[in-house]
Amino acid sequence: MKSSAILLMAGSGTRSLLPINKTLYKINDIPLFMYSLNKLYEVSFDEYILVTNELDYDQVKTYLETTPYDVKIILGGATRCESVRKALKHVTTDVALIHDAARPLVSTCDIKTMKESFNNYKLGTMYHNVTDTVRLVEDKISLVNREKLYAVTTPQYFSKDLFDEILTNDKLITEVKKPLSKELRWYVSILLSISHALILPL
Repeated sequence: MKSSAILLMAGSGTRSLLPINKTLYKINDIPLFMYSLNKLYEVSFDEYILVTNELDYDQVKTYLETTPYDVKIILGGATRCESVRKALKHVTTDVALIHDAARPLVSTCDIKTMKESFNNYKLGTMYHNVTDTVRLVEDKISLVNREKLYAVTTPQYFSKDLFDEILTNDKLITEVKKPLSKELRWYVSILLSISHALILPL
């Protein structure tokens, strides 16, 4: 089964308070996004798609030209959701794995584990248990049972037969009111019992 790796870095990174997109910030003279791209290349995919914004496009392109990597660079959208949709339109393989460039500590072991599941599950994601104390603030403040909370992270992947449903929804999946497929309902609600989805702890 052929697969694609999508690396998202089209955001502005304003929350970091840096003068540049945080994914371009250099650590040991290496841009942050390259740490994730290096890990994706270690695992090996059939195609690589990097999603950036118009402001950073030339800088990203120039840096990648200094590497041996063959990466398709495309422009993203105003939101992460739009960037994912634009990337999926460029995918030519059977499954797409998506990772955020702002998460450089992803391990090759996790990527390999997810890739090995492509033949058995239509989609999957990584998560970790919530260990912080969480309180819900409404009219009153209440303690949330964190044993039922899961923090979803990347990488995530989707089989190509789910692309049409993702691409035809004009809103975020969590805002859509029309019926969703069983797989995408799972993705919204993170039901652990569904048989066609894979959820892996970090």
